[in-house]
Amino acid sequence: MRFQPGSSFGIQDDRRNGVLRLALRGELDLATAPTLEGHLVQVEQDGDGVDSVLLDLRDLTFVDFSGTAHTSEGTEPCRRQRTSLRVGRRE
Repeated sequence: MRFQPGSSFGIQDDRRNGVLRLALRGELDLATAPTLEGHLVQVEQDGDGVDSVLLDLRDLTFVDFSGTAHTSEGTEPCRRQRTSLRVGRRE
């Protein structure tokens, strides 16, 4: 998914060398957190070749409690897929 101009939230994904980088942009809140959850569940469903998921949060402008909760709940689909979930950024 590319970032949508004018949207309050977007996720851009990039796969390289077994790492799926999910770059989040905008506001991660109650309304947008299910989009992140959907991406993490997708890793579980077709995560072949993904050893690690990197949540890149540097372009988030706002995160509320529900956004934080969905981020931590994202560990479950990754755990079932035996994929690590990291928060940070790729240089």
